Order: sequence, then C-alpha cells, then structure tokens
Amino acid sequence: VAKLKKQRERQRMTKKIKKLKQEYKPMKEEQQRRKDEEILKRRAKSKINYMVVKNETEKHFDDVMMRVLSFGPQMGLSVRRFPLLKMMTSMQILEKRVQESQVNENAAPEAQELARELNRKRADEVGRLCEKYISKNHMKRVMQNLTREEREALKRLKKMNVVYVEFDKGVGIVIMTPEQYDQKLREQLTGDDYETLDITRENAIEWLTTRLRDAKRKDAAKKAGLYKEEWKSIRRGCPQLARARAVMKVHKMNMPARAIVSQSRDVTSTCSKKIARILNCMVVKMESYVENGCELKWMLKDVEMKRRFRMISVDVIALYPSI
Repeated sequence: VAKLKKQRERQRMTKKIKKLKQEYKPMKEEQQRRKDEEILKRRAKSKINYMVVKNETEKHFDDVMMRVLSFGPQMGLSVRRFPLLKMMTSMQILEKRVQESQVNENAAPEAQELARELNRKRADEVGRLCEKYISKNHMKRVMQNLTREEREALKRLKKMNVVYVEFDKGVGIVIMTPEQYDQKLREQLTGDDYETLDITRENAIEWLTTRLRDAKRKDAAKKAGLYKEEWKSIRRGCPQLARARAVMKVHKMNMPARAIVSQSRDVTSTCSKKIARILNCMVVKMESYVENGCELKWMLKDVEMKRRFRMISVDVIALYPSI
C-alpha cells in the first residue's frame, strides 16, 4: 500500500511539473526573443566588418549559417563567465616576454644594462595595466553575442565535414571539402622548389638538427663570425616540424592556393630569425629597395611615359622556396 501511494504521488508530481513547464514555455520564449532583440540592437550600433563567403562545395548552407560565417573564422560563442584564470596566466606570460626582450649583444655594457632596465619598466607597466583591466571587468556579466538561431547554426557548422579557408587578398572565407583543400595545397608542394623526404617526423627533426650541428664545423661558419656561444643560442629545445597551411587566391583563375609555413618551434626557427635580422639591414641599404606601394607611387609621379613605352610589372614564381 505504501509503495502504491508513493507511485501515485510521483505520477501526480510528474504531471504537475509537465504542466508548469508548458505554462512557463511561452514566458521563456518571450524572454529569449527579448534577448535576441537586444543582441541585434547592440550589433547594429557596433561596426562589424562582414566577410565575403564563397561556397565551393555541393552542400547547402542556409541564410543564418552564411551570416554566422560572414562574422569571420574566429567567431564563436561568448564565454558565460569572465575567464579570470586564463587572463591571469596570459598576463604573466606577456609580462615575462616583455622583460626578456632581445638586447643587442654587440652594444656597450652600459647600453645593454639600460636596455634591460627599460624592459623591466615596460614589463611592470604592462602588468599594472593588465591588473587594472582585470580588477575592473572580472565581476561584469558577459553578454551573449549570438542569437538562438545563430547559436544553433554555429553548432551545425561545427558538425559539417568542411574546411573554412581565408582569402589571400581581401576579407573573405572559402568553404571547401577536406579533399579539395588537400589537393590545392599539394599542388603547391609538387614543383621543383620542394624536396620530398621519405622519412618519419622524428627522423626529419633529427636530420635537421644534425645538419645544423654539423654546419658550425665548416670554415664558412668561422668566416661568418659565428662563435660557440652564438651556436648555443641557435639551438632549439624540444623542436618540432614546421606546419604548412593554405590561403586561396580567389582573384586568379582556377583559384590556386598560397602555401604559408608556420615555423613556430621549428628546428631552424631561431637560426632563421638571426639570418632575417642580418638580411633586413642589408636590404634597406640597396638602391632597388622600395618600402611600400605609396613610396613607389611617389617615385613614379614625375616620370613621363612616351608613346612607345608601356608600364609592366614582373612577378617571381615561388620566390621564397627558391631561395
């Protein structure tokens, strides 16, 4: 008898809860509608640079999904709470990087000590500004940045087996299948400018490290003035292989890809930085150096073109891989 009473009481409570949910449902929808209207009002006041979206797949994307993609590839749901721990960690890393900024080793000892002191002051100023921002905003309520329809569309986009690639020039996104993206990127890596190594990732890292280590024993390194202390700074702890990605040249026929290599934590990353620092000083002193397009326009404004003359531009195919 007691079990039957409990069962009937449970059934009665279940019906009551269902009834309350049905009564609360219109109120909840009205509350959500007001939130969506508030989001749209805030978005209308802010300046959003919408991106062009080009679909190269056979899949269908509705208007809401295309609108979410036009916000940019880094668009996502806003956090529910202020990321206090993540902000504190990022602040400490930034402060440490500013304090350990590069100091010219060829300068006088007094100048080096002054540069280190300035780095410490800059690091303290950065830490003070970050602490001020965190203490001011860590208790604020984080507002939603997407409406309910846009949140549902974003979830559907994450489940789709497609790749979102940025434009090479301009602001936009190309929607591609993984097979299309892989084919476009491989087309850039099949020329004579690249060498294919039939080895594993670990063996490739060891091979590059060995070549870098053996280079210091050559006479060329001694002539260049690369001493033992500098070679120690060139070495990379826990090295990784560079990663390649592609951006699409939508302004050209057949939309070829441009390969971009991320050299972060690569075996030769520190060595490349030193070489780039040396070459940048040399390039600026060359007679053919042009800083940007505005300087070129200023140089050509007084040039008079004769009738038989035509202005042409010359481009180099695969400049960086070839050197």
